Amino acid sequence: MSLAVTKRKKSIIILAWVAPIVAIIISISMLYDHYTKIGNSISITLKNINGLDLRQSHIQFNGLQIGDIKSIKIDEKNINKFIVKANIYSDYNYLITKGALFYKVSPVLSLDGISGLSNILQGNYIELIPASLNLNKLKTFKQQNSFIGYDSEPKSKGVLFYILSNTGNFDITSSILYKGIQIGEVIDKSIDKFTIKYQVLIYDKYKYLISSKTQFYKINPLEMKASLENIDIKIPSLKNIISSAIGFITPSTDKNIKESYTLYDSIDEITLMYNEEEIYRFRIQTNNISTDNFIYYKGSIVGKIDKVKITKEDNIVYGYIKNKYKYLINNSTVFYKQAAITTKISLEGIKVELSNLKELIMGGITFTTPIKEEKLTQKVFAFYDDINQFNDKNNFTIKLNLENNFNIKTTSKLYYKNIEIGAIKDISLEGIVKITLNIEHKYKYLFGKNSKIYLQGTSISLDKIENLSSTILGDNLYLIPDRYNGHKSKYTLDSVNPNHTYYKKGLRVQLKAKDSKNLTIGSPIYFKGFEVGEIYNVDLEKNGKYLIFDVFIKEQYANILKTNSKFYKATIIDMDVGVFGAKIKLGSAKSMLNGGIFFTNPEANSQEKIQIAKEKKVFDLLDKKE
Repeated sequence: MSLAVTKRKKSIIILAWVAPIVAIIISISMLYDHYTKIGNSISITLKNINGLDLRQSHIQFNGLQIGDIKSIKIDEKNINKFIVKANIYSDYNYLITKGALFYKVSPVLSLDGISGLSNILQGNYIELIPASLNLNKLKTFKQQNSFIGYDSEPKSKGVLFYILSNTGNFDITSSILYKGIQIGEVIDKSIDKFTIKYQVLIYDKYKYLISSKTQFYKINPLEMKASLENIDIKIPSLKNIISSAIGFITPSTDKNIKESYTLYDSIDEITLMYNEEEIYRFRIQTNNISTDNFIYYKGSIVGKIDKVKITKEDNIVYGYIKNKYKYLINNSTVFYKQAAITTKISLEGIKVELSNLKELIMGGITFTTPIKEEKLTQKVFAFYDDINQFNDKNNFTIKLNLENNFNIKTTSKLYYKNIEIGAIKDISLEGIVKITLNIEHKYKYLFGKNSKIYLQGTSISLDKIENLSSTILGDNLYLIPDRYNGHKSKYTLDSVNPNHTYYKKGLRVQLKAKDSKNLTIGSPIYFKGFEVGEIYNVDLEKNGKYLIFDVFIKEQYANILKTNSKFYKATIIDMDVGVFGAKIKLGSAKSMLNGGIFFTNPEANSQEKIQIAKEKKVFDLLDKKE
């Protein structure tokens, strides 16, 4: 055998031994690399696995692949969820601690914008948010291998807890707001028996706002505040209108955050939370109220219906008013539903009142306390569907006959001392005009046997225009009361547009004058410079030679006017010219504007007996004092 052949055989033998050794070394190296790369095995529970692929999807952190997805299975405990098994590389085991968050990254089109478009090509993946970005702090956290994953990225790291509700008004990404600023969001939503569970994330920098005393409530999408100056409508962002938002108040702070909180329907429901010693409980007689109703007074919530007991015959409705508002009710109080729109027509104009928007949306009742002097001793109150139903039941009627209708309408009112005490209920024609008026019971004492009702309509003269509003709203009626002589329910109209002295007590006399220069209705009557009466009417004598002024002297001055009194026109300007100069006399400002009359009482002879002037005595009006 040649030397060359011998060398070739040795080389083959050496190669035969070296190749397996190299293969073993490579295999050992690969196994070492594989096993050194294997880290924690974790499970992530997701509600949605759309887009995840075992071949393409990975676990990532800030763009770096830190683990592989090994399997995806349906959760045996809840078929609506999925268990994703993943392997985290050993180099990154320190990231897998309690407090870490995992979420699925996929293309998203939402109200907040568009994100994750690159995933259309490379596939969806799961992103990790570590419990802390501080490495030293992170190493002190406990390891964990089971996590709840989310379908979208939480905006920030923070604290997690649940809010429990009976309604499903909120969606994932619904905002948690504090004074209009988003400080958290809803990241998960599930059903636990009959309760909706919202898992919420409060961002780290705002978690100090939450304590064990925090109370969460639904924020109404639209809030409107109306005043005399303007109407203020507050509309939140489009996102919060569509997906709603949650607000909260924190009465007192501590460092304890509970695992779950109750969600209230509104902030008003929170403010009405009570201890039994803080409220006054009562019952309302009605079948037409539910526990959703708040109790309002002039637009403010003062109480709530909190219990309805259903029986075979009637429902028993229980409510309460906070003690600080208890002074508003007494035994005369009645509850009623507030009309959405109330129109009031009066001498001042037409007033349209809109109910509080919150009351219309959330449901509510209100009340009136007609007799303020009553005491509060009872626990049961009446309820009416509207205030008119109560008024009709608690009013009495007055009948009024007129020769013609003048301008009385259903909007006309009955007044006493310019206070509305009654309204027109019915107008009919039965030979004469018959009017029925509704009067509140508390004014019944005013309608005695000697009471009088007169009409005051539009009055136009050269001197003035009065009650112009009556042409539109109708002539109004006015009462002259009699409090001491029983009760009267049928009346005949006593007068139409009487002058303002018509129903006053005093002395009425007449003045005969050649002209009306500087005199008019309302011109004052003076005695020793003091006003004691006025002219209330003027007319021509039958033959047309003289004017007749009707004069009213106030009751307290009637005994001053004597049968021999002399009447003169009051001086406006009087001038005496003499050798030593001119003397000018000016009358009072009022007599200069309206004219005026004064009278004097001449001294009587000792033998002459002067009597007090009687009603309708006629005096001559002298041009100048003698």
